[in-house]
Amino acid sequence: METLRPRSGAFAEYASVDGAMVLKLPNDMTFEIGAGMHLRIATAAMALFYSLQLPSALFETPAQEPFDVLVYGGATSTGTMAIQLLKRCGLRVLTTCSPHVGQEPYPIKSATRRAVTPDWILATWLRGLPISWPEPFGTEEGKPECREFARRIFPHIYPLFEARELKSHPVRAEPDGFEGLLDGVKAVRKGEVRGEKLVYRTADRRRAVVEGAAA
Repeated sequence: METLRPRSGAFAEYASVDGAMVLKLPNDMTFEIGAGMHLRIATAAMALFYSLQLPSALFETPAQEPFDVLVYGGATSTGTMAIQLLKRCGLRVLTTCSPHVGQEPYPIKSATRRAVTPDWILATWLRGLPISWPEPFGTEEGKPECREFARRIFPHIYPLFEARELKSHPVRAEPDGFEGLLDGVKAVRKGEVRGEKLVYRTADRRRAVVEGAAA
């Protein structure tokens, strides 16, 4: 995943993480549910409180005069998390989503004014380390300001996560571990996965692979 740190990445049994960003798994939460939440929380928090620069103080004192915030793609895993964080802050949420989830898509031709300024974020920036990826994601010098942002925002997230006040996107546990993961990637590329996250247990292996190794 990262040529500067070949041992880093998500598809592994063990992963290193900055201690300031660790979330304690509640006793009644499964590993499958927990595995699908941290990255969603980090990405949504970056979009709202780093890119949009919403004040994190809203976690403690929700807005007295709520204003509208548009979440484009509200049925995605990051979108559902962003909606929860915004509602926690007392803000009004507007959202769009695919017609596959039962909502009519917003007719883009009806827009008379387009005032959207695009921005790029990457949850990996929160480590503050250099990234070898090409622009706009790569950072030769790293982003120490993102690491400081993580240290400021995650204390607001800890109690919400541990109290189960943030709900997981629907999760579907799939079989066969790493081998099954390849099947899942193909399914996603074909548009066969909607409205849920696929989770693979690294300890699982496809039977044919195990039998072949034992032969």
